[in-house]
Amino acid sequence: MDSYDLDSLIICHKCHTLHHTMEIDYKSKVYCSKCKTVLYQNNPNLLNIILSISISTMILFIISLLFPIIEILVLGSRESFSLPSMVLMLLEKQYYIVGFMLLFLLIIIPFLSISLYIFISIFIKFKISPNITKQLLILLSNIKDWNMIDIFLISILVALVKLLSYFELNLGISFYALILFVIFDLYLNKSIKIYDLWRVYQKNFNIKKEKKDFLENQLVRCHKCEAVNIDTDKEIDCRRCHQRIYHSKTKSINFTLAYLLTAMIAFIPANFYPMLITYKFGNRTQSTIIGGAIEMWDEGSYPIAFIILFASIFIPIIKFILILFLVISSNKDIKKVDKQKIYYITEIIGPLSMIDVFVVSILSSLVHLSTLNIVAGPAASAFAIMVFFTLLSALSFDTRLIKHR
Repeated sequence: MDSYDLDSLIICHKCHTLHHTMEIDYKSKVYCSKCKTVLYQNNPNLLNIILSISISTMILFIISLLFPIIEILVLGSRESFSLPSMVLMLLEKQYYIVGFMLLFLLIIIPFLSISLYIFISIFIKFKISPNITKQLLILLSNIKDWNMIDIFLISILVALVKLLSYFELNLGISFYALILFVIFDLYLNKSIKIYDLWRVYQKNFNIKKEKKDFLENQLVRCHKCEAVNIDTDKEIDCRRCHQRIYHSKTKSINFTLAYLLTAMIAFIPANFYPMLITYKFGNRTQSTIIGGAIEMWDEGSYPIAFIILFASIFIPIIKFILILFLVISSNKDIKKVDKQKIYYITEIIGPLSMIDVFVVSILSSLVHLSTLNIVAGPAASAFAIMVFFTLLSALSFDTRLIKHR
């Protein structure tokens, strides 16, 4: 039986290897001994960096909302789209599922995430209300993984290739603001570890530390604030953020399979119904996901065809297989397979499947001329539902079910 301050321990989020924290030099980083992932860093200027980058990111985000991203020119007329106009157009055309999902993923979550970084850095820096700061940190931990603005930027580049074959294009100021915004936003969400923010929070507010007795195999990591907790093999509330770490293991499997089954059912109409419907000089043509990829291939856009096919067909199928494998093998110790790495892969690749939904949304909100009109097909809603429930299935999986040595 060991006795340590649990805050002096950290579990790698990628391979779940346990480490003891230590004091390190200025601007130094500590890496996992097994997978070499960055665990934490020492940067006394962390709060100033977060605050300056967050304010800059917020300015860029507001610019990207206020001005057009792309403008098309055809027969003397102009059409343009911005993030708000795209969402409004989808809602006006009664694509409520896709419209509200894009409103949530591309506007509300990014805005809220940046705002939280600003307020958290100010509150910690000036030691304002530890309880409110703690709640803001919890909220940030819950929403940061749902930010998909970087996937949306990739989707814009894919849509540009398709639009170039029909129209003369102008890139608006929001396009360039969006590129800079994505770069800064990626830095905040990928380079700034939530664990580092909690460490600074505890240090600045002088949060008391308590020693606990435990066995090493009894420790479990909170997936929200990354605090190390003692696993009682029952329902656990994190000692730091008080979030539910896991439901019971049986419930976890049931939830994971339920979400996964829902996603797999939605995947069927998403591939058999048209994703894109085009009206050109009164003629109606429609294409499925695979049909759209084949069309891009025939036009010579091989990289774009591959991206669509990979993101919309291969990634969902791969994720279905990986999650099923994790559930089926949850009580088996397969030594030659790193199941922690498999789970990490499912978390990384999931959002890429939204590329096709974003591309269809861009085209349908931008191209609505008398001679050429593009609308989203019924497959768009089914595909959005599939992606949403696939992400939920991965998030609901209890990583305690993975036996790691």
